[in-house]
Amino acid sequence: MEAGGGGLGPAPYELLSAALAECTAMTLRWFARQQAWPVESVEVIVNYSKAAPAGGRAPVEVFEKTITIHGSGLTHEQRARLLAVANKCPVQRTLESTPTITTAM
Repeated sequence: MEAGGGGLGPAPYELLSAALAECTAMTLRWFARQQAWPVESVEVIVNYSKAAPAGGRAPVEVFEKTITIHGSGLTHEQRARLLAVANKCPVQRTLESTPTITTAM
């Protein structure tokens, strides 16, 4: 509301967090299906904040992902592999890269 939007929709960083969460979930479901692993469902929660790193440098963008994978037949090794795969979703790779953005009129 502070920016004058009247609270009529999600804030931009809420949308970005939602994109990261859904991309992560989709990537995990796709990988599990390719491996024929017993994944029943995937839940991803993303929290966004700005935090100052140690050393007093300027605040940085922080996205914290919490992943819950439902699948009683998954082994510890499969869960560990899924966690590694979760860090390879396309949206996360974009956020971790240095994208170029151009603006035109």
